[in-house]
Amino acid sequence: MSESLVRKLQADALNDEVRVATLLRTALMISSKLGVDDIREWIENELNGYPQGVCDKDLPSYRLLPARLCVTNPYRGMIPIEFANVQSREIFKARGTSYSIPELETMYLSEPDGHWAMDFAPETAERIMSNIDIDGQPLSVIDKSSHVGILEAVRNRLLEWALQLEANGILGEGLEFSSEERSASKDIPIAPSQETHLGNIGSIGSLSITNVGTTENVTIGDYANVASEVRKYAGDLPEGVRELVMKQLEVIANETAKAEPNQSIVRRALETVRNLCFNVGGSIVASGIVTMIGSVL
Repeated sequence: MSESLVRKLQADALNDEVRVATLLRTALMISSKLGVDDIREWIENELNGYPQGVCDKDLPSYRLLPARLCVTNPYRGMIPIEFANVQSREIFKARGTSYSIPELETMYLSEPDGHWAMDFAPETAERIMSNIDIDGQPLSVIDKSSHVGILEAVRNRLLEWALQLEANGILGEGLEFSSEERSASKDIPIAPSQETHLGNIGSIGSLSITNVGTTENVTIGDYANVASEVRKYAGDLPEGVRELVMKQLEVIANETAKAEPNQSIVRRALETVRNLCFNVGGSIVASGIVTMIGSVL
Protein backbone atom coordinates (compact mmCIF):
# COMPACT_ATOMS: atom_id res chain seq x y z
CA MET A 1 0.00 0.00 0.00
CA SER A 2 1.28 3.51 -0.84
CA GLU A 3 2.30 5.71 2.08
CA SER A 4 -0.38 8.07 3.37
CA LEU A 5 0.86 11.54 4.27
CA VAL A 6 -1.97 12.04 6.74
CA ARG A 7 -1.37 8.76 8.57
CA LYS A 8 2.36 9.48 8.66
CA LEU A 9 1.62 12.81 10.37
CA GLN A 10 -0.60 11.01 12.89
CA ALA A 11 2.05 8.39 13.67
CA ASP A 12 4.80 10.99 14.01
CA ALA A 13 2.66 13.21 16.24
CA LEU A 14 2.24 10.27 18.62
CA ASN A 15 6.00 9.69 18.72
CA ASP A 16 7.71 12.00 21.21
CA GLU A 17 11.04 11.27 19.54
CA VAL A 18 9.88 13.16 16.44
CA ARG A 19 10.45 16.89 16.83
CA VAL A 20 7.53 19.28 16.44
CA ALA A 21 9.46 21.13 13.72
CA THR A 22 9.47 17.90 11.67
CA LEU A 23 5.70 17.56 12.16
CA LEU A 24 5.22 21.11 10.94
CA ARG A 25 7.22 20.45 7.79
CA THR A 26 5.07 17.42 7.02
CA ALA A 27 1.93 19.46 7.72
CA LEU A 28 3.25 22.23 5.45
CA MET A 29 3.58 19.76 2.60
CA ILE A 30 0.06 18.43 3.23
CA SER A 31 -1.51 21.91 3.42
CA SER A 32 0.32 23.05 0.28
CA LYS A 33 -0.84 20.00 -1.70
CA LEU A 34 -4.41 20.50 -0.44
CA GLY A 35 -4.30 24.23 -1.18
CA VAL A 36 -5.58 25.37 2.24
CA ASP A 37 -4.01 28.81 2.61
CA ASP A 38 -5.23 29.76 6.11
CA ILE A 39 -3.84 26.56 7.60
CA ARG A 40 -0.57 26.97 5.72
CA GLU A 41 -0.20 30.50 7.13
CA TRP A 42 -0.47 29.21 10.72
CA ILE A 43 2.01 26.40 10.01
CA GLU A 44 4.51 28.82 8.42
CA ASN A 45 4.24 31.17 11.41
CA GLU A 46 5.01 28.31 13.78
CA LEU A 47 7.80 26.99 11.58
CA ASN A 48 9.47 30.31 10.73
CA GLY A 49 8.41 32.50 13.65
CA TYR A 50 5.69 35.12 13.91
CA PRO A 51 6.34 38.55 12.36
CA GLN A 52 8.75 40.74 14.30
CA GLY A 53 6.96 43.27 16.46
CA VAL A 54 3.68 41.31 16.62
CA CYS A 55 1.61 42.23 19.68
CA ASP A 56 0.98 39.64 22.39
CA LYS A 57 -2.76 39.94 21.81
CA ASP A 58 -2.26 38.83 18.19
CA LEU A 59 -0.42 35.64 19.14
CA PRO A 60 -2.13 32.30 19.85
CA SER A 61 -2.98 32.05 23.55
CA TYR A 62 -0.68 29.05 24.06
CA ARG A 63 2.27 31.29 23.18
CA LEU A 64 1.79 33.38 26.34
CA LEU A 65 4.33 32.30 28.95
CA PRO A 66 4.42 32.99 32.70
CA ALA A 67 6.95 35.76 33.29
CA ARG A 68 8.66 37.56 36.16
CA LEU A 69 9.52 41.23 35.76
CA CYS A 70 13.06 42.03 36.91
CA VAL A 71 15.63 44.75 36.54
CA THR A 72 19.19 43.72 35.76
CA ASN A 73 21.70 45.92 37.56
CA PRO A 74 25.49 45.74 36.96
CA TYR A 75 26.20 45.74 40.70
CA ARG A 76 23.28 43.85 42.20
CA GLY A 77 22.32 41.42 39.49
CA MET A 78 18.67 40.51 38.84
CA ILE A 79 16.26 42.44 41.06
CA PRO A 80 12.61 41.28 41.18
CA ILE A 81 9.95 43.97 40.80
CA GLU A 82 6.56 44.05 42.50
CA PHE A 83 3.56 46.17 41.61
CA ALA A 84 1.43 48.38 43.78
CA ASN A 85 -1.77 47.56 41.87
CA VAL A 86 -3.45 44.50 40.46
CA GLN A 87 -3.78 45.91 36.93
CA SER A 88 -0.01 46.25 36.52
CA ARG A 89 0.58 42.75 37.87
CA GLU A 90 -1.86 41.35 35.30
CA ILE A 91 -0.16 43.20 32.45
CA PHE A 92 3.29 41.81 33.16
CA LYS A 93 2.50 38.32 34.49
CA ALA A 94 2.88 36.82 30.99
CA ARG A 95 4.79 37.55 27.80
CA GLY A 96 4.16 36.27 24.33
CA THR A 97 6.97 34.80 22.26
CA SER A 98 7.22 34.93 18.47
CA TYR A 99 10.20 32.52 18.26
CA SER A 100 9.86 29.72 15.74
CA ILE A 101 9.26 26.15 16.90
CA PRO A 102 12.76 25.06 15.77
CA GLU A 103 14.27 27.85 17.89
CA LEU A 104 12.14 27.00 20.92
CA GLU A 105 13.00 23.31 20.66
CA THR A 106 16.71 24.06 20.44
CA MET A 107 16.58 26.46 23.39
CA TYR A 108 14.69 23.97 25.55
CA LEU A 109 16.76 20.90 24.66
CA SER A 110 20.05 22.73 25.22
CA GLU A 111 19.18 23.66 28.83
CA PRO A 112 15.65 22.62 29.90
CA ASP A 113 16.03 23.85 33.49
CA GLY A 114 17.41 27.27 32.63
CA HIS A 115 15.70 30.57 31.96
CA TRP A 116 15.88 33.32 29.39
CA ALA A 117 15.05 36.99 29.35
CA MET A 118 13.01 39.17 27.02
CA ASP A 119 13.55 42.89 26.83
CA PHE A 120 10.91 45.56 26.23
CA ALA A 121 10.37 48.12 23.52
CA PRO A 122 12.30 51.32 24.38
CA GLU A 123 9.20 53.34 25.23
CA THR A 124 7.86 50.61 27.54
CA ALA A 125 11.23 50.16 29.24
CA GLU A 126 11.42 53.92 29.80
CA ARG A 127 7.99 53.98 31.45
CA ILE A 128 8.90 51.08 33.73
CA MET A 129 12.20 52.62 34.81
CA SER A 130 10.65 56.06 35.39
CA ASN A 131 8.86 54.50 38.39
CA ILE A 132 11.98 52.88 39.83
CA ASP A 133 14.79 54.56 41.74
CA ILE A 134 17.57 52.34 40.39
CA ASP A 135 19.69 52.02 37.27
CA GLY A 136 19.28 48.99 35.07
CA GLN A 137 17.37 47.33 32.27
CA PRO A 138 13.88 45.87 32.76
CA LEU A 139 13.44 42.31 31.55
CA SER A 140 10.80 39.60 31.56
CA VAL A 141 12.41 36.43 32.89
CA ILE A 142 10.85 33.21 31.57
CA ASP A 143 11.60 29.64 32.56
CA LYS A 144 12.65 27.48 29.61
CA SER A 145 10.48 24.67 30.96
CA SER A 146 7.43 26.70 29.93
CA HIS A 147 8.39 26.10 26.27
CA VAL A 148 7.00 22.59 26.67
CA GLY A 149 3.47 24.00 26.74
CA ILE A 150 3.94 25.61 23.31
CA LEU A 151 5.48 22.50 21.80
CA GLU A 152 2.76 20.24 23.14
CA ALA A 153 -0.03 22.60 22.03
CA VAL A 154 1.29 22.62 18.45
CA ARG A 155 1.83 18.84 18.45
CA ASN A 156 -1.73 18.26 19.68
CA ARG A 157 -3.26 20.61 17.12
CA LEU A 158 -1.43 18.89 14.29
CA LEU A 159 -2.60 15.49 15.51
CA GLU A 160 -6.21 16.71 15.81
CA TRP A 161 -6.04 18.15 12.29
CA ALA A 162 -4.64 14.91 10.86
CA LEU A 163 -7.39 12.92 12.56
CA GLN A 164 -10.04 15.26 11.17
CA LEU A 165 -8.57 14.88 7.68
CA GLU A 166 -8.80 11.09 7.90
CA ALA A 167 -12.34 11.27 9.28
CA ASN A 168 -13.29 13.19 6.14
CA GLY A 169 -11.68 10.62 3.85
CA ILE A 170 -8.55 12.69 3.19
CA LEU A 171 -5.43 10.49 3.31
CA GLY A 172 -2.99 11.55 0.60
CA GLU A 173 -2.13 8.07 -0.63
CA GLY A 174 1.04 7.95 -2.67
CA LEU A 175 1.98 11.43 -1.42
CA GLU A 176 -0.77 12.98 -3.55
CA PHE A 177 -4.35 14.17 -2.97
CA SER A 178 -7.30 13.76 -5.28
CA SER A 179 -9.48 16.69 -6.33
CA GLU A 180 -12.21 15.36 -4.02
CA GLU A 181 -9.79 15.36 -1.08
CA ARG A 182 -8.64 18.92 -1.83
CA SER A 183 -12.24 20.10 -1.95
CA ALA A 184 -13.21 18.35 1.29
CA SER A 185 -10.21 19.81 3.19
CA LYS A 186 -11.38 23.42 2.88
CA ASP A 187 -13.81 23.21 5.81
CA ILE A 188 -11.45 21.58 8.31
CA PRO A 189 -9.95 24.21 10.68
CA ILE A 190 -6.60 24.12 12.44
CA ALA A 191 -5.73 27.72 13.26
CA PRO A 192 -6.05 28.36 17.03
CA SER A 193 -8.00 31.07 18.80
CA GLN A 194 -6.14 34.35 19.13
CA GLU A 195 -7.92 35.36 22.37
CA THR A 196 -5.41 36.23 25.08
CA HIS A 197 -7.14 38.35 27.76
CA LEU A 198 -4.05 40.52 28.24
CA GLY A 199 -4.14 44.19 29.03
CA ASN A 200 -2.28 46.89 27.14
CA ILE A 201 1.38 46.67 28.07
CA GLY A 202 1.72 50.39 27.53
CA SER A 203 -0.63 51.11 30.43
CA ILE A 204 1.58 50.90 33.50
CA GLY A 205 0.33 51.75 36.95
CA SER A 206 2.35 52.46 40.09
CA LEU A 207 5.31 50.20 40.63
CA SER A 208 7.16 49.25 43.77
CA ILE A 209 10.36 47.26 43.84
CA THR A 210 11.14 44.79 46.58
CA ASN A 211 14.75 45.72 47.10
CA VAL A 212 15.31 49.21 45.80
CA GLY A 213 16.85 51.58 48.25
CA THR A 214 19.91 51.61 50.41
CA THR A 215 21.10 48.54 52.28
CA GLU A 216 23.58 50.52 54.39
CA ASN A 217 21.36 50.21 57.47
CA VAL A 218 20.73 46.47 57.11
CA THR A 219 22.12 44.63 60.12
CA ILE A 220 23.34 41.09 60.64
CA GLY A 221 20.13 40.57 62.58
CA ASP A 222 18.06 41.50 59.51
CA TYR A 223 19.92 38.92 57.45
CA ALA A 224 19.42 36.32 60.17
CA ASN A 225 15.68 37.04 60.36
CA VAL A 226 15.25 36.64 56.60
CA ALA A 227 17.27 33.41 56.66
CA SER A 228 15.03 32.12 59.44
CA GLU A 229 11.93 32.86 57.35
CA VAL A 230 13.48 31.19 54.30
CA ARG A 231 14.20 28.07 56.34
CA LYS A 232 10.47 27.69 57.08
CA TYR A 233 9.74 27.22 53.37
CA ALA A 234 12.98 25.70 52.08
CA GLY A 235 11.70 22.18 52.70
CA ASP A 236 9.13 22.68 49.93
CA LEU A 237 11.75 23.50 47.28
CA PRO A 238 12.47 20.94 44.54
CA GLU A 239 14.93 18.20 45.40
CA GLY A 240 18.49 19.14 44.54
CA VAL A 241 17.92 22.87 44.99
CA ARG A 242 16.60 22.19 48.49
CA GLU A 243 19.87 20.59 49.63
CA LEU A 244 21.98 23.41 48.22
CA VAL A 245 19.79 26.04 49.87
CA MET A 246 19.92 24.26 53.23
CA LYS A 247 23.73 24.21 53.10
CA GLN A 248 23.80 27.97 52.64
CA LEU A 249 21.31 28.44 55.47
CA GLU A 250 23.63 26.41 57.70
CA VAL A 251 26.48 28.73 56.76
CA ILE A 252 24.34 31.67 57.83
CA ALA A 253 23.29 29.99 61.08
CA ASN A 254 26.87 29.12 62.01
CA GLU A 255 28.17 32.58 61.18
CA THR A 256 25.46 34.52 62.99
CA ALA A 257 25.99 32.37 66.10
CA LYS A 258 29.55 33.70 66.46
CA ALA A 259 30.38 36.48 68.88
CA GLU A 260 31.60 38.63 65.97
CA PRO A 261 29.90 37.36 62.80
CA ASN A 262 31.16 38.38 59.38
CA GLN A 263 28.33 40.20 57.64
CA SER A 264 29.88 39.71 54.19
CA ILE A 265 29.81 35.92 54.56
CA VAL A 266 26.14 36.02 55.54
CA ARG A 267 25.26 38.34 52.68
CA ARG A 268 27.05 36.17 50.11
CA ALA A 269 25.23 33.08 51.41
CA LEU A 270 21.88 34.85 51.03
CA GLU A 271 22.82 35.97 47.51
CA THR A 272 23.60 32.34 46.66
CA VAL A 273 20.22 31.22 47.99
CA ARG A 274 18.48 33.92 45.95
CA ASN A 275 20.30 32.89 42.76
CA LEU A 276 19.51 29.21 43.33
CA CYS A 277 15.82 29.97 43.77
CA PHE A 278 15.76 32.41 40.89
CA ASN A 279 16.68 29.59 38.51
CA VAL A 280 13.89 27.30 39.73
CA GLY A 281 11.06 27.20 37.19
CA GLY A 282 7.39 27.03 38.12
CA SER A 283 7.86 27.15 41.91
CA ILE A 284 5.78 29.60 43.93
CA VAL A 285 7.93 28.85 46.99
CA ALA A 286 11.14 29.71 45.12
CA SER A 287 9.64 32.96 43.82
CA GLY A 288 8.56 33.86 47.34
CA ILE A 289 12.05 33.23 48.70
CA VAL A 290 13.56 35.44 46.01
CA THR A 291 11.21 38.23 47.07
CA MET A 292 11.96 37.76 50.80
CA ILE A 293 15.71 37.92 50.27
CA GLY A 294 15.28 40.88 47.95
CA SER A 295 14.01 42.92 50.90
CA VAL A 296 17.51 43.04 52.44
CA LEU A 297 19.86 42.72 49.47
